[in-house]
Amino acid sequence: IVDCDQDSYEAVATAIFKTKSVGSGLVRLCEQNTGDNSKYGKWDELVDGEWKYTKTVPITEQWYGNVYNMNFMIPIDVTFTIVIDVIKNKYSGDADALTADVKTWIHQWAFGNITGVDGLGVNQSVYSHECAAAISYAIPEIKIMDCGLYKCEKSELKEEDGEIVSTKPGVTRTSKIPINCIEKGKITDDNIWVRVYDQTGTNLI
Repeated sequence: IVDCDQDSYEAVATAIFKTKSVGSGLVRLCEQNTGDNSKYGKWDELVDGEWKYTKTVPITEQWYGNVYNMNFMIPIDVTFTIVIDVIKNKYSGDADALTADVKTWIHQWAFGNITGVDGLGVNQSVYSHECAAAISYAIPEIKIMDCGLYKCEKSELKEEDGEIVSTKPGVTRTSKIPINCIEKGKITDDNIWVRVYDQTGTNLI
């Protein structure tokens, strides 16, 4: 599984071509499917005639001009929502500015840009305490009241009597989202829910 963006596909294929042994096979996971998907959770799939997770890149070798197709898989995105409750405390900006700051640093955490805290990666489970620790490190003026994870889109969550509940069957708040060896956690701006409170517990946003 190669965690890279589209701009790197050719470089990855070239590296595979230069290092693979003669006669070694590269087979899509979907072609090995025996009906038991429990180990990997989800297999590659066809979308409009194209494999969604297996990338096939043609490489022309320099001696005879033969073209070889190099296959490699990119990770399957596991989308989740973070709900984080913070107390404004000594933060100098307003609630909107704080919300924007929290979102910015959640993305920095996801990218692995905060010292001492792992970001999101292939085969790396997502933990709410790691996200909360990253935010506390980056914005020490605030206090983290709570941080929870939901394996769904934010649009599938709602607030009832101050509690966050999911409209998607079977989805509940958790502190860990398991990520297996062909997956990678993915967080988007739309799936970050920041609730800001003052010292008295009043919800500011």
